[in-house]
Amino acid sequence: MAVYFVSYKLFKTPNYYNALHETLQSYEAWMYHQDTTLLLYTKESSKEIYNKLKPCIDDEDSLLIFRVRNDKEGWLAPESWEWINSAFDTKL
Repeated sequence: MAVYFVSYKLFKTPNYYNALHETLQSYEAWMYHQDTTLLLYTKESSKEIYNKLKPCIDDEDSLLIFRVRNDKEGWLAPESWEWINSAFDTKL
């Protein structure tokens, strides 16, 4: 299991937003950080995540996925840090 950073930009939002949102929420655990940025906790690779999300985006849209290592710092709400620390401690 690993934590992945996912960021997307939909230029034709009404067409794909619901499908993308539902697909992202189908993962084992997830946390939205901003409207179009989230962390996923999954056993899948970045390529597998991409293949699952690709049907939910248009050619003009953008999608970025990368694995997050346990070197982290930032200014977030306490509940966000609880989720992040739990993900890295594999307690989700």
